[in-house]
Amino acid sequence: MINIKTMVYLADFDKGHIDKTFEWIQDPELRHSFLMRGIVSYDNHVEYFKNVLRDHTRKIYAIFYEQLHVGNCGIKHLNLKAQSAEVWIYIGENSLRKKGIGDAALKLLLRKCFNDLSLEMVYLHVADFNFSAIRLYEKNGFIKVNFQDNAEEWVSCGCKVLRLELGRSGWM
Repeated sequence: MINIKTMVYLADFDKGHIDKTFEWIQDPELRHSFLMRGIVSYDNHVEYFKNVLRDHTRKIYAIFYEQLHVGNCGIKHLNLKAQSAEVWIYIGENSLRKKGIGDAALKLLLRKCFNDLSLEMVYLHVADFNFSAIRLYEKNGFIKVNFQDNAEEWVSCGCKVLRLELGRSGWM
């Protein structure tokens, strides 16, 4: 039996990952599931990542499976003083979704959050219709909570957005 976990790793996101990421965000299914709004030009895409890579409250990682860049994940709203951050993840390669790669990558991301950054709590936002993502997060210890913070960010999504949280003590 193949062990997916040993074939998945995270690498620091860099300029070399931008083109593949731009290709993925053209996929309407990914855009819908990940709550991406608006059409993004290539120039805006490149500028966005230049800014993100300079932002000390964000960390982005490329997800690799068998040496192939298959998705991205990251941390935003990193607050070392409060020991918290928001996490996100997606598998861009459609043919490799629902194969366990996202689960392995999420575990690696959480290890970075709790071990490397010494965070006490991470949270995420997910569309209520994204059942596979919700199952993934709950399987990894995240719990749904009521939230009002930054609710205006999600008003134009056209769906209900859930907040899930995971504390260090609830992590495996």
